[in-house]
Amino acid sequence: MRTVPSAMAMRLAGGSTQFAHAWILRRQDGAVLGFTDHDSDLMVEGVSCIAASGLGTKDMTSELGLAPGGGEIMGALQAASLREEDIVAGVYDGAEIRFILCDCEAPFETLLLDVATIGEIKRDETAFVAELRGPAHRLGEETGRLYQQRCDADFGDRRCGIDLNRSDLSAAGQIEAVIVPGRYRVSGLGGHAAGVFSNGTLVFASRPGRQFQVRLHAVLGGAMILDLWLAPEDIVAGESFSIVMGCDKAFETCAQRYNNALNFRGFPHMPGNETVLTIVQDGEPGYDGGSLFHG
Repeated sequence: MRTVPSAMAMRLAGGSTQFAHAWILRRQDGAVLGFTDHDSDLMVEGVSCIAASGLGTKDMTSELGLAPGGGEIMGALQAASLREEDIVAGVYDGAEIRFILCDCEAPFETLLLDVATIGEIKRDETAFVAELRGPAHRLGEETGRLYQQRCDADFGDRRCGIDLNRSDLSAAGQIEAVIVPGRYRVSGLGGHAAGVFSNGTLVFASRPGRQFQVRLHAVLGGAMILDLWLAPEDIVAGESFSIVMGCDKAFETCAQRYNNALNFRGFPHMPGNETVLTIVQDGEPGYDGGSLFHG
Protein backbone atom coordinates (compact mmCIF):
# COMPACT_ATOMS: atom_id res chain seq x y z
CA MET A 1 0.00 0.00 0.00
CA ARG A 2 1.38 3.42 -0.96
CA THR A 3 1.89 5.86 1.93
CA VAL A 4 1.43 9.52 0.99
CA PRO A 5 3.42 12.05 3.08
CA SER A 6 1.03 13.94 5.37
CA ALA A 7 1.88 17.41 4.00
CA MET A 8 1.42 16.19 0.44
CA ALA A 9 -1.86 14.48 1.32
CA MET A 10 -3.21 17.71 2.80
CA ARG A 11 -2.31 19.66 -0.33
CA LEU A 12 -3.81 17.02 -2.60
CA ALA A 13 -7.04 17.20 -0.60
CA GLY A 14 -7.01 21.00 -0.64
CA GLY A 15 -7.58 23.55 -3.36
CA SER A 16 -4.81 25.15 -5.42
CA THR A 17 -1.60 23.11 -5.49
CA GLN A 18 1.61 22.96 -7.43
CA PHE A 19 2.43 19.40 -8.40
CA ALA A 20 4.56 18.03 -11.22
CA HIS A 21 5.60 14.66 -12.56
CA ALA A 22 9.20 13.52 -12.93
CA TRP A 23 10.67 10.59 -14.80
CA ILE A 24 14.06 9.22 -13.75
CA LEU A 25 15.56 6.85 -16.29
CA ARG A 26 18.47 4.53 -15.47
CA ARG A 27 20.03 2.82 -18.47
CA GLN A 28 21.77 -0.53 -18.25
CA ASP A 29 25.11 1.14 -18.96
CA GLY A 30 24.73 3.15 -15.72
CA ALA A 31 23.71 6.49 -17.25
CA VAL A 32 20.94 8.34 -15.38
CA LEU A 33 18.63 10.89 -17.03
CA GLY A 34 15.83 12.96 -15.54
CA PHE A 35 12.80 14.69 -17.10
CA THR A 36 9.81 16.61 -15.76
CA ASP A 37 6.63 18.25 -17.00
CA HIS A 38 7.24 21.21 -14.65
CA ASP A 39 7.96 24.64 -16.15
CA SER A 40 11.48 24.66 -14.65
CA ASP A 41 14.12 22.05 -13.94
CA LEU A 42 13.74 20.05 -10.71
CA MET A 43 16.24 18.15 -8.56
CA VAL A 44 14.60 14.83 -7.70
CA GLU A 45 16.38 12.02 -5.84
CA GLY A 46 19.67 13.74 -6.60
CA VAL A 47 18.97 13.76 -10.35
CA SER A 48 18.50 16.97 -12.35
CA CYS A 49 15.20 16.58 -14.20
CA ILE A 50 14.94 18.63 -17.39
CA ALA A 51 11.82 20.70 -17.90
CA ALA A 52 9.86 20.76 -21.18
CA SER A 53 11.59 17.59 -22.38
CA GLY A 54 8.67 16.48 -24.55
CA LEU A 55 8.06 13.28 -22.59
CA GLY A 56 4.66 12.06 -21.50
CA THR A 57 2.99 8.82 -20.43
CA LYS A 58 -0.05 7.14 -21.93
CA ASP A 59 -2.39 4.40 -20.75
CA MET A 60 -0.40 3.33 -17.68
CA THR A 61 -2.03 0.26 -16.14
CA SER A 62 -1.52 -1.78 -12.98
CA GLU A 63 -2.91 -5.26 -12.42
CA LEU A 64 -3.77 -7.27 -9.33
CA GLY A 65 -1.84 -10.42 -8.58
CA LEU A 66 0.93 -11.46 -10.97
CA ALA A 67 -0.60 -10.10 -14.18
CA PRO A 68 1.93 -7.78 -15.86
CA GLY A 69 0.98 -4.12 -16.05
CA GLY A 70 2.39 -1.69 -18.57
CA GLY A 71 1.79 1.30 -20.76
CA GLU A 72 3.71 3.65 -23.02
CA ILE A 73 5.96 6.66 -22.75
CA MET A 74 6.16 8.96 -25.71
CA GLY A 75 7.90 12.15 -26.68
CA ALA A 76 9.66 14.26 -29.23
CA LEU A 77 13.38 13.93 -29.82
CA GLN A 78 14.01 17.41 -28.49
CA ALA A 79 15.88 16.85 -25.23
CA ALA A 80 19.63 17.17 -25.79
CA SER A 81 20.24 13.93 -23.88
CA LEU A 82 17.81 11.94 -26.08
CA ARG A 83 19.72 11.18 -29.24
CA GLU A 84 18.07 9.32 -32.08
CA GLU A 85 21.19 7.27 -32.78
CA ASP A 86 21.22 6.05 -29.16
CA ILE A 87 17.60 4.93 -29.41
CA VAL A 88 18.34 3.12 -32.68
CA ALA A 89 21.45 1.49 -31.17
CA GLY A 90 19.37 0.06 -28.32
CA VAL A 91 21.09 1.81 -25.40
CA TYR A 92 17.65 2.45 -23.84
CA ASP A 93 16.46 -1.15 -24.13
CA GLY A 94 15.72 -2.56 -20.69
CA ALA A 95 16.23 0.80 -18.95
CA GLU A 96 14.38 1.36 -15.66
CA ILE A 97 11.99 4.31 -15.33
CA ARG A 98 10.77 5.65 -11.99
CA PHE A 99 7.58 7.72 -12.14
CA ILE A 100 7.50 10.28 -9.35
CA LEU A 101 4.93 12.84 -8.23
CA CYS A 102 6.57 16.01 -6.94
CA ASP A 103 5.06 18.58 -4.56
CA CYS A 104 6.88 21.69 -5.73
CA GLU A 105 5.80 23.82 -2.77
CA ALA A 106 8.09 23.95 0.25
CA PRO A 107 8.90 21.62 1.81
CA PHE A 108 9.64 19.78 -1.47
CA GLU A 109 8.28 16.22 -1.23
CA THR A 110 8.05 13.31 -3.65
CA LEU A 111 5.94 10.19 -4.02
CA LEU A 112 6.98 7.16 -6.08
CA LEU A 113 4.05 6.25 -8.33
CA ASP A 114 5.41 3.37 -10.38
CA VAL A 115 8.51 1.59 -11.68
CA ALA A 116 8.75 0.09 -15.16
CA THR A 117 11.29 -1.02 -17.73
CA ILE A 118 11.48 -0.03 -21.39
CA GLY A 119 10.61 -2.71 -23.91
CA GLU A 120 10.04 -2.19 -27.63
CA ILE A 121 10.70 1.32 -28.97
CA LYS A 122 9.03 2.61 -32.13
CA ARG A 123 10.10 5.86 -33.75
CA ASP A 124 9.58 8.13 -36.72
CA GLU A 125 11.49 11.20 -37.84
CA THR A 126 10.50 13.43 -34.93
CA ALA A 127 9.12 11.30 -32.10
CA PHE A 128 9.25 7.93 -30.40
CA VAL A 129 6.91 5.67 -28.42
CA ALA A 130 8.44 3.25 -25.92
CA GLU A 131 6.60 0.25 -24.50
CA LEU A 132 6.63 0.13 -20.69
CA ARG A 133 6.69 -3.21 -18.87
CA GLY A 134 5.74 -3.66 -15.23
CA PRO A 135 7.84 -5.68 -12.72
CA ALA A 136 5.63 -8.78 -13.16
CA HIS A 137 6.68 -8.93 -16.82
CA ARG A 138 9.97 -10.53 -15.74
CA LEU A 139 8.06 -13.57 -14.51
CA GLY A 140 7.32 -14.43 -18.14
CA GLU A 141 10.92 -14.20 -19.32
CA GLU A 142 12.97 -17.32 -19.95
CA THR A 143 15.77 -17.83 -17.44
CA GLY A 144 18.38 -20.49 -16.97
CA ARG A 145 19.97 -22.65 -19.62
CA LEU A 146 18.34 -24.12 -22.72
CA TYR A 147 18.85 -27.67 -23.93
CA GLN A 148 19.91 -26.91 -27.49
CA GLN A 149 22.66 -27.77 -29.94
CA ARG A 150 24.16 -24.28 -30.13
CA CYS A 151 26.12 -22.59 -27.36
CA ASP A 152 24.13 -20.41 -24.95
CA ALA A 153 27.11 -18.39 -23.66
CA ASP A 154 27.78 -14.84 -24.80
CA PHE A 155 30.92 -14.73 -26.90
CA GLY A 156 33.78 -13.55 -24.71
CA ASP A 157 31.99 -13.84 -21.35
CA ARG A 158 33.20 -15.79 -18.32
CA ARG A 159 31.51 -19.01 -19.40
CA CYS A 160 32.90 -18.74 -22.92
CA GLY A 161 36.44 -17.99 -21.76
CA ILE A 162 37.65 -16.32 -24.96
CA ASP A 163 39.64 -13.11 -24.37
CA LEU A 164 38.29 -10.61 -26.90
CA ASN A 165 41.34 -8.40 -26.32
CA ARG A 166 43.57 -10.90 -28.12
CA SER A 167 45.24 -9.20 -31.07
CA ASP A 168 44.49 -12.13 -33.41
CA LEU A 169 40.74 -11.64 -32.92
CA SER A 170 40.59 -8.03 -34.06
CA ALA A 171 41.53 -5.91 -37.05
CA ALA A 172 41.44 -2.32 -38.25
CA GLY A 173 39.89 -1.29 -41.54
CA GLN A 174 38.48 1.56 -43.56
CA ILE A 175 35.27 2.21 -45.46
CA GLU A 176 36.03 2.26 -49.20
CA ALA A 177 32.47 2.84 -50.37
CA VAL A 178 28.92 2.93 -49.01
CA ILE A 179 26.86 0.52 -51.14
CA VAL A 180 23.62 1.22 -49.26
CA PRO A 181 23.21 2.44 -45.66
CA GLY A 182 24.48 -0.39 -43.48
CA ARG A 183 26.40 -2.18 -46.26
CA TYR A 184 29.98 -1.17 -47.00
CA ARG A 185 32.90 -2.15 -49.19
CA VAL A 186 35.89 -2.14 -46.86
CA SER A 187 39.66 -2.52 -46.89
CA GLY A 188 42.11 -3.73 -44.27
CA LEU A 189 40.59 -7.15 -43.64
CA GLY A 190 42.33 -9.01 -46.44
CA GLY A 191 44.32 -11.18 -44.03
CA HIS A 192 41.18 -12.73 -42.59
CA ALA A 193 38.92 -15.38 -44.10
CA ALA A 194 35.45 -14.34 -45.18
CA GLY A 195 32.87 -14.81 -42.47
CA VAL A 196 35.10 -14.59 -39.40
CA PHE A 197 33.73 -11.15 -38.49
CA SER A 198 30.08 -12.15 -38.96
CA ASN A 199 28.24 -11.70 -35.62
CA GLY A 200 31.16 -9.62 -34.39
CA THR A 201 31.26 -6.01 -33.21
CA LEU A 202 32.51 -2.90 -34.98
CA VAL A 203 33.44 0.54 -33.61
CA PHE A 204 33.87 3.56 -35.88
CA ALA A 205 36.73 5.89 -34.96
CA SER A 206 34.28 8.80 -35.25
CA ARG A 207 31.99 7.16 -32.66
CA PRO A 208 34.22 5.80 -29.88
CA GLY A 209 32.39 3.65 -27.35
CA ARG A 210 29.50 2.83 -29.72
CA GLN A 211 29.46 -0.79 -30.83
CA PHE A 212 27.59 -1.97 -33.91
CA GLN A 213 26.68 -5.59 -34.56
CA VAL A 214 28.03 -7.13 -37.75
CA ARG A 215 25.36 -9.04 -39.65
CA LEU A 216 27.54 -10.37 -42.46
CA HIS A 217 31.20 -10.44 -43.45
CA ALA A 218 31.66 -11.76 -46.97
CA VAL A 219 33.59 -11.48 -50.23
CA LEU A 220 31.39 -10.56 -53.19
CA GLY A 221 32.84 -10.03 -56.64
CA GLY A 222 36.35 -9.85 -55.19
CA ALA A 223 35.40 -7.07 -52.75
CA MET A 224 35.29 -7.37 -48.96
CA ILE A 225 31.77 -6.53 -47.74
CA LEU A 226 30.44 -5.77 -44.27
CA ASP A 227 26.75 -5.59 -43.38
CA LEU A 228 25.78 -3.99 -40.06
CA TRP A 229 22.62 -4.20 -38.03
CA LEU A 230 21.14 -0.76 -37.19
CA ALA A 231 24.04 1.14 -38.71
CA PRO A 232 24.15 4.97 -38.65
CA GLU A 233 23.07 6.54 -41.92
CA ASP A 234 25.76 9.24 -42.06
CA ILE A 235 28.79 6.96 -42.50
CA VAL A 236 30.91 8.02 -45.49
CA ALA A 237 33.83 6.62 -47.43
CA GLY A 238 37.16 7.11 -45.70
CA GLU A 239 35.98 6.46 -42.16
CA SER A 240 38.16 4.05 -40.19
CA PHE A 241 36.99 1.38 -37.78
CA SER A 242 38.11 -1.45 -35.52
CA ILE A 243 36.37 -4.79 -35.62
CA VAL A 244 36.32 -7.92 -33.43
CA MET A 245 35.50 -11.43 -34.62
CA GLY A 246 32.16 -13.02 -33.83
CA CYS A 247 30.77 -16.49 -33.22
CA ASP A 248 27.72 -18.25 -34.64
CA LYS A 249 27.49 -20.47 -31.52
CA ALA A 250 28.12 -23.68 -33.50
CA PHE A 251 30.36 -26.39 -32.04
CA GLU A 252 32.48 -26.55 -35.21
CA THR A 253 33.23 -22.81 -34.98
CA CYS A 254 34.12 -23.06 -31.30
CA ALA A 255 36.41 -26.05 -31.83
CA GLN A 256 38.06 -25.20 -35.15
CA ARG A 257 38.26 -21.40 -35.20
CA TYR A 258 38.82 -20.72 -31.50
CA ASN A 259 40.13 -24.06 -30.17
CA ASN A 260 37.65 -23.67 -27.32
CA ALA A 261 35.66 -26.91 -27.47
CA LEU A 262 36.10 -27.58 -23.73
CA ASN A 263 34.16 -24.41 -22.94
CA PHE A 264 31.36 -25.02 -25.44
CA ARG A 265 28.06 -24.42 -23.63
CA GLY A 266 25.71 -26.30 -25.92
CA PHE A 267 24.79 -29.92 -26.63
CA PRO A 268 26.15 -30.62 -30.13
CA HIS A 269 25.23 -34.31 -30.06
CA MET A 270 21.60 -33.69 -29.18
CA PRO A 271 19.41 -35.64 -31.65
CA GLY A 272 17.41 -33.41 -33.95
CA ASN A 273 13.84 -33.70 -35.20
CA GLU A 274 14.96 -35.84 -38.12
CA THR A 275 16.19 -38.50 -35.66
CA VAL A 276 12.80 -38.67 -33.97
CA LEU A 277 11.06 -39.16 -37.33
CA THR A 278 13.54 -41.69 -38.71
CA ILE A 279 12.50 -45.34 -38.90
CA VAL A 280 14.72 -48.41 -39.05
CA GLN A 281 15.46 -49.55 -42.60
CA ASP A 282 16.06 -53.15 -43.64
CA GLY A 283 19.71 -54.05 -43.18
CA GLU A 284 20.44 -51.21 -40.77
CA PRO A 285 21.11 -51.70 -37.06
CA GLY A 286 18.16 -50.96 -34.79
CA TYR A 287 17.90 -48.13 -32.28
CA ASP A 288 18.93 -49.58 -28.93
CA GLY A 289 19.41 -46.35 -26.93
CA GLY A 290 23.14 -46.23 -27.54
CA SER A 291 25.20 -43.34 -28.89
CA LEU A 292 24.43 -42.26 -32.44
CA PHE A 293 28.02 -41.05 -32.88
CA HIS A 294 30.04 -44.08 -31.80
CA GLY A 295 29.89 -47.61 -33.09
